[in-house]
Amino acid sequence: MSIYSFISAGGKMGRPNRKRNMKMENAIRILAGTMVLLSLALAHFVNRHWLWLAAFVGVNLIQSAFTGFCPACNILRRLGVGRGQPGGDCCGPKCGESPPSLSLAGTARRLDAAPEDKTIALTP
Repeated sequence: MSIYSFISAGGKMGRPNRKRNMKMENAIRILAGTMVLLSLALAHFVNRHWLWLAAFVGVNLIQSAFTGFCPACNILRRLGVGRGQPGGDCCGPKCGESPPSLSLAGTARRLDAAPEDKTIALTP
C-alpha cells in the first residue's frame, strides 16, 4: 500500500469493515475437504475403517451433482451459511429442496387395462 492510497483512504489501513457471508458452494467445499482429511487422519491413527467416511463424502458429492439434492447444503443453510448471497447455491436452483421422487406411480399402464383405439380387428 502506497502512502498516497493510505492518505486518500483517510488514514485507514486494511480491508473495509464489512461483514460478508460465505457462499454455499465454498462452505460445501470446505466441509467436504475437512471431512476427507479428518477421515484420512482417523484411518491412519485409529482404524482403517474410517476410510469409509471419505468414500461416503465422495459418493455424496457425485450424487448431488446428478440429482441436485445435497444434504450438507440443507444442514449448512439451517446454520445460516449462504444467506444474502445471490447465486451461492452449491447444487443449482434445487439446493435446499427435498430429493426428487423416484416413484413411477401413474406412468405405467395396467396390463389388464383396455387397449387403445389402435387395435386392428382381423376377420377370417
